[in-house]
Amino acid sequence: MPMTVLVADPDDRTAVAFGAALRGTDFSFLGVVPNGKALLDALFSQHPWAVALDLSLPDHPAAPNVGWAATVPQIREIAPNIRTLVTFRPELAGLVRGTIAAGARAAAEKPFIREEILGALQHLATDRPAQNFFARARRVPRSLSLRYRISSGANTSITRIGHARNVSETGLFLALSEKLPARSVVQFDVELPDRTTVRGRGQVVREVSVAAAGGAGCGVAIFEMEAPHRARLREFIARVLAGDPGVTAETRGPGALKPPGVLQPARG
Repeated sequence: MPMTVLVADPDDRTAVAFGAALRGTDFSFLGVVPNGKALLDALFSQHPWAVALDLSLPDHPAAPNVGWAATVPQIREIAPNIRTLVTFRPELAGLVRGTIAAGARAAAEKPFIREEILGALQHLATDRPAQNFFARARRVPRSLSLRYRISSGANTSITRIGHARNVSETGLFLALSEKLPARSVVQFDVELPDRTTVRGRGQVVREVSVAAAGGAGCGVAIFEMEAPHRARLREFIARVLAGDPGVTAETRGPGALKPPGVLQPARG
């Protein structure tokens, strides 16, 4: 059976973003429905392999914000072979475990991370029980040294030095000696206190003046990070939030990177 995914989400823009994450994979985007009634109708007319059900889904336009509660058990009753993935905004994370208990088997938080969506769908393709659910860790303030390169333009081969002032699983705030234009693509290596490195790619989505740093700052949304690096970043954030004394405030000392603005030759 083709692995087609029907997205049930009242926000068609995020639904399209979900579909875009499936390009070039074994999964295909079947379409989007805006409410629970339309979803139940589509189960009979489109026969999806899986449903991505958003927790903000209304049951019917006249009864908003109750769709997810009624729809999950109905999907199991009407089409028990259809797999259900739940999507949600961070403020609705508290509802996820109940939805999984009702029959969903995986979850993907917004804003979407492609690897997270594909991992959830790959889990649905197995006979394993529902995934363990963990909400993404919050953004934490830490000064961490990093090396970065601009992925396009004349500076592609030059490695620069800066600092990440705070980090989350979806983004970084960087303090730099140069201004990076919005939409610039950045390759980065962030050094954690234990001297391990988190590597990924992101796009500049926000520019801020950072007078204390003697330069500029920018918010970078992470869009690509291999699973081992993402797991390392997630563990670091969880340790900071748990108050682990082994996680220091910043990366300094022997082997630490130099202050922002010092250039070093590119590696690789």
